[in-house]
Amino acid sequence: MSHLPKSRAPNLKKALRDPRHAEKVPDVTELMKAQEELKSLSQKLITAHEEERSYLARELHDDTSQRLALLAIQLEALAMNLPQKKATLRAALMDMHKSVTDLAADIHALSRQLHPSVLDRLGAVAAIRGLCDQVRAQRGISVTFSGADISDALPRESALCLYRIAEEAITNAIKHGSATELVVELSQRSNAVVLTIRDNGSGFDLRAQSEGLGFLSMRERLRLASGSLLVRSASGEGTAIEASIPLSR
Repeated sequence: MSHLPKSRAPNLKKALRDPRHAEKVPDVTELMKAQEELKSLSQKLITAHEEERSYLARELHDDTSQRLALLAIQLEALAMNLPQKKATLRAALMDMHKSVTDLAADIHALSRQLHPSVLDRLGAVAAIRGLCDQVRAQRGISVTFSGADISDALPRESALCLYRIAEEAITNAIKHGSATELVVELSQRSNAVVLTIRDNGSGFDLRAQSEGLGFLSMRERLRLASGSLLVRSASGEGTAIEASIPLSR
């Protein structure tokens, strides 16, 4: 037994002499139970994270944004009521008005980023279309979206899952792949909803980065939704991501 590690050899010798010393094989039932507990914990963590984001988004939109909007109105009114000889002060107040208005717009955008309220009101198609419009306007790149009318058939949790995957994939394409063109499609195939995102970026080696760039988060979200993720990419050839979630589980 010289080929066995020294730490294992004594145990094997004991087991050969007396089976009571043999190492126990893990109970399959216990392993399955542990996997279910891990899945439940992952679901609770993601749910808690999304609930916190939703709460912060509501607070920013309903409280902070409203107060800033009121402050902007007050500054503008104050500036407009000043006499002509106070032109310098009026200009300063209008500069403050613009700064407050810009800040309110930034906070509104942050609120939408934390939790897209349109997802709750109108569903995945409208929310992902809005995300594409936002990226196009902010980044100045080509983002084409097409979506089938599937909002009524898709549960809210699945819709949120697909939205977060679209968010992550688009960010990766621009930040890591330097993409200038993206095509985003949301369709229904048989009994599943499929999100496809293709870009003309630099691509990457799947073997080297398949567990990075947010893919772990995407896979975990889809696993909890009983979905699947397919990634196709190669250096210099762009990336295609396909996320699929069954309509009935």
